Amino acid sequence: MNKKKCESCGMPMNSIVDFGNGNPENNYCKHCTDKNGNLKPYEEKVIDFKNMLIKRYNYNEDHAVKTAKEMLSKFKAWENNI
Repeated sequence: MNKKKCESCGMPMNSIVDFGNGNPENNYCKHCTDKNGNLKPYEEKVIDFKNMLIKRYNYNEDHAVKTAKEMLSKFKAWENNI
């Protein structure tokens, strides 16, 4: 299997279980897709990243949201959401 990175968050997808819906043709990982393998909405991913930044780095809410949007803007899936 070719190693790919999620086009939504950059997560390496090294095995079948890493891909959205277990589909190796999917460009998005299991964390960025819904139960059907479809990309989750942008605002949901902003919230996911924000929560991770608050939990892991103790960012305040405003800084976490700003940073989450900056991080996501670097990925192909979100390049038009700036």
